[in-house]
This record gives sequence, structure tokens and C-alpha cells, in this order.
Amino acid sequence: MRYLYIALTEIKSKLTYRFDLGVEFFSKLIELTMTLAVWNAVFSSGITIRDYDKKSMIAYLVISSVLSFLYTFEPCFRLGKLIHSGRLSVQLIRPINLWKSGLAEQTGRKAIYFIILFIPFVIFAKLHNYFVLSIILFIVNFVMFYSLMAFISTVAFWLENTWPLRPVFSAVYSLLGGILFPLDILPEPVYRILVYNPFALVGHVTAKTLTGSNENIALYILISVFYTLIFYFLYKIFFKAGLKKYEGVGL
Repeated sequence: MRYLYIALTEIKSKLTYRFDLGVEFFSKLIELTMTLAVWNAVFSSGITIRDYDKKSMIAYLVISSVLSFLYTFEPCFRLGKLIHSGRLSVQLIRPINLWKSGLAEQTGRKAIYFIILFIPFVIFAKLHNYFVLSIILFIVNFVMFYSLMAFISTVAFWLENTWPLRPVFSAVYSLLGGILFPLDILPEPVYRILVYNPFALVGHVTAKTLTGSNENIALYILISVFYTLIFYFLYKIFFKAGLKKYEGVGL
């Protein structure tokens, strides 16, 4: 129940600072507009790229852009802020699990986006025979991506600043997640390797699922569950190792 309260607090915070919410939507709209302009120029001659025409490409890019609202990097920097402010000491003596409380915070932050942006796509997915699998894939991917970010966040025990990692993650997510272009326009051998990376599962695979183009959803769910377990155990190992050098003094 305590984690539910944490999530509800984050939802209230999002609703309180509505201007920030609007700015985030506007920024994403500008980014999407630029991407669509580039691909509109590519398709202006009436060509098709693999199985994509102009209409299907736009549908894919819009959905992948929407998904990028839900999969962000805040959890990657949460632990660093706690360490360098000294507030981690307070968190450690509280009767809460740091990993679970972080997941609750992230769920609360993204609840508004889920309600506003994801429900229409869930309704669209209901037109297909794999509606339930689509929902399971989304939930598992959400936990998996959080677990990956939580694991990466443990580098804060050894780095003074982690903020320079943000542009690196953004670039990796845009390229390997299929945000800028569908991964399946790449050569087949390259695509078969990239499609199973964590960023592709939350970006490209989910977008293809919501457009009705995926038939291996059960396989992707299993792979995502596997990643979740791996990242969680790595987080536990590195967090325990990091605590041995943690001095509990804020900067």
C-alpha cells in the first residue's frame, strides 16, 4: 500500500505542474514534426522502403514517438541524486524497498501519459486477436526498462556526475529503439540481431505490435521477462557493492 501512495503522490505532482507537462508535449511535437518532415521528403517521389509506404511510416513514427513519453531516463539519475545529496542514508533506514519505491515513482510519473496517450492505442490493438498479449508486453516492457535504468543508476556510486550519460542514452534509444526509423528497414541479418535488444523491445517491437504487424509477441514477452530478471539481479549486486564505499555525506 505504501508504494501506491508513492505513485499517487507523483500523479498529484504531475497534475500540479501542468505547465511542465505542456512543455514536454510541445517539445515532443516539434521533434516528431521534424522527423516526419524528413520522411515526407524521402517518400515525396512515391517510393516504398521495404514494406513501408508514406502512410504506414507516419503511423509507425507517431506511435514510436508516443511510446518515448513512457520510456524515459529519470530512474537512471534518481540514485545519483540521493547519493550526492546524502539523502540515501535516510532512504536506507526507512521500511521501504528502494527499487520498488523507484518503480512506484516512475509509474506515477507516467500514469498521465498512459491515460492520455496509450488508451487510444490499446483500443486500436483490441481490433486484433492479441489484445491481451499486447497489454502484457507493455507492462513487462515497462518494468524491464525501469530495471535497466535502475541497474545503470548504480554507476553513481563510482562517478561524481552521471548527467553526461543522458545524451548518450538518448542517442542509443533513438537508434537502437527504432524511434527515428523502423529497425526492419535495415538489412535482415542486422535487424535479426538488433530486434532483441532492450531498447528495440520497448520501442520498435511495441510500435509494430500496436500497428498489427507482429506475430511473435509471446516470444518478445519471454525475452523481456528474461531481461528484467537479469537487470534486477545485476542491480542488486552492484547496489550492494556500491554501499560498501558509500560514506553517507552529501556534496
